[in-house]
Amino acid sequence: MVYGALFVFGLTIGSFLNVLALRYQENRPLFGLFSIGGRSRCPHCAAQLRWFELIPLVSFLIQRGRCLHCQKKISLQYPVVEFASGLVLPLILFALSQNQPVVSLGDYLYLIALALASFALILMSAIDFRLMIIPDEIIIFLAGLGFFIGLLEDFWLNKLLAAGGAFLFFGGIYWLTGGRGMGFGDVKLAAALGFLAGAPRIFFLSASSFIIGAIAGVLLMIFRKRGMKDQIPFGPFLAAGFFMVILGGEWLNKTLADLLLLN
Repeated sequence: MVYGALFVFGLTIGSFLNVLALRYQENRPLFGLFSIGGRSRCPHCAAQLRWFELIPLVSFLIQRGRCLHCQKKISLQYPVVEFASGLVLPLILFALSQNQPVVSLGDYLYLIALALASFALILMSAIDFRLMIIPDEIIIFLAGLGFFIGLLEDFWLNKLLAAGGAFLFFGGIYWLTGGRGMGFGDVKLAAALGFLAGAPRIFFLSASSFIIGAIAGVLLMIFRKRGMKDQIPFGPFLAAGFFMVILGGEWLNKTLADLLLLN
């Protein structure tokens, strides 16, 4: 019952994230009036959407992925972002409760911080896929959540070293490839995730992101969605690495540590 309610609540957040992601434009504030003001409209025919066309996930399925007004296809981003957002709270609660019961105020604050970080990364991924841009507001927000978790865990040196190491490592890749391997936004994002996740999780997060990115790149080429010279946004793969490490719990961290001979 609790997990179902959290899933539905996450769907509504995902609907809002879609609005922000699709209205975002470079050099405009992420949460400005342009992004959050006004009624929702079809991106093809500009018809104002009615309430029954705005039910997260359900409307897309009932309408069979098409606008009721112009019959143009609705972007898959809508159900994907909504469904992913719906999974955030149930999965984080389940993952944390596997280690120990979530009972104290600190436990719930930690859960909320991880959920906010996850929603921010879903929003970042949607924007990065569309525009190849990672807004600085999201990076600052993630770093702020890392600061908040640092207050809960009192593990500052670890987080600072993780952030610095991530910045140097990804910054080195950016410098060596002349920005062709990844953008500087990815470097800043990796540093923020390092501060948020700490060590050794940042090592596992980075390794996971490269593995997932390589698999995705191969699949995109197989299905001819991308060519060898086409750029692929790396931010979503960093987000996927974060989800794997956070949701994988202590078992995954220990397994990765064994594989990397870190213990």
